[in-house]
Amino acid sequence: MTGRLYPSDKGTAQTEKYIYYDGDDGLGGDFMRTNASGWATGSYDFAEMFPSFQKLEPGDVVIFANIKETVERSQSPYSKKIAGIISTRPGFLAGENKPGEYPVALAGRVPTKVSLENGPIEIGDPLTTSSQTGFAMKATESGSIIGYALEPYDGGAEKILVFVNVGHYEVPVTVSDQPIPSSYNSSSNFSSLDLTGTLYMHGNLISDIGALSGLENKWEIKEDGTVSTHALLNMVIKSYQGEEVETTAVASPEVFISLSGTTTLENGQAIVSFEEVYPEFNDIISTVAPIRVFVTPNAPVSLYVSEKNHNGFSVQAISENTNGVEVDWMVQAYRKDYEPEKYLELQTEKTDTDTGTEVLLEDSSTKDSSIEEKTNEQDLQEQDQIEETANTVEQIISETKNEVEPQEIQEQVSEETVQIDEPTPSVSSEDEIKDPSVESQQKDLSFLGNSSE
Repeated sequence: MTGRLYPSDKGTAQTEKYIYYDGDDGLGGDFMRTNASGWATGSYDFAEMFPSFQKLEPGDVVIFANIKETVERSQSPYSKKIAGIISTRPGFLAGENKPGEYPVALAGRVPTKVSLENGPIEIGDPLTTSSQTGFAMKATESGSIIGYALEPYDGGAEKILVFVNVGHYEVPVTVSDQPIPSSYNSSSNFSSLDLTGTLYMHGNLISDIGALSGLENKWEIKEDGTVSTHALLNMVIKSYQGEEVETTAVASPEVFISLSGTTTLENGQAIVSFEEVYPEFNDIISTVAPIRVFVTPNAPVSLYVSEKNHNGFSVQAISENTNGVEVDWMVQAYRKDYEPEKYLELQTEKTDTDTGTEVLLEDSSTKDSSIEEKTNEQDLQEQDQIEETANTVEQIISETKNEVEPQEIQEQVSEETVQIDEPTPSVSSEDEIKDPSVESQQKDLSFLGNSSE
């Protein structure tokens, strides 16, 4: 017969779809073809003919034998040489129908011999080879499998329908309150756990972790809790409209803690105490590194930060008529124990200088004592001279009382009297001259204290 073969359409003659032979050269030649959409069959598996030295039956589980291209029945659990299942009625079959060859199902649905060696089988359970020759069982360990059960089995007929999908099965790692499987024991000690699959925790916790790191250390959670990443730190916030908005954290080469607020000018000045705004703020910031203060008035006012330290700051207005003007402010301070090294070095030098100053003060107090002793001696000497002069004057007046007139006596006394200047009182080094006008302008900034405290 030559030409094209036009099969009937369910018994009705048709002239559109046909079958023909393609005898072209090459890998795509020498095939029977059709111009229809494809071939269909009432069976469900795809099989290929394989030779075997054994007499095989449909449903037998077979593995590759040690002789080229041949297969044989499986004989041991978890075989790594699984070939497939002998097909009952292949939907598509490759190979020639020769004596000693059998159709091995490579994919599709195939009736398969099973056993209860690893317990009852449920739909979806992975199946592997068993110790019973040519039979499959439920896989409870990681290893090679034939496919998956499409029917349950708890005894009775020895065959169930199986979806053939030869491959590797990995037992999921689970964490639960159930006892450890019998393949492990309480004395097992793992120095490392190498997994090729996914670790499912099912809502349970992972605790007492030393550190975590990602692929190629692109991200890491260190032992002290520090989070580092080569990418971004993102935070997702749910909006008022219920939408999730992703934001990105601000990065800085230094470690700062920020605090912000609003204050009000009174008499041209505003004082902000961190204890009143956020009491814990000055407990977690550096006391040796300076803080940074940014102020913004809510009116056309000129102002500046007059004082600042780790306890707070004060703002001074230059303009007039500033009462009641609100000032927004933000403080940026180094986190304690994370201040730059230069500030720690300056603090060390200041401590050494203060120690030297105490020694100098001790020496100064000793000198002051000796000066005071000398001053007292001089005062005593001057007092003796005054008394001696007074006695001399009285003696002169007594001798000339009867010989000289009163006017002459007065002139003589004036000539003989030695004028002695009274010593100027010494001013103690502790006395200070205070300017009342300056003192009246000072505000109560005692809360600022000493920044080194």
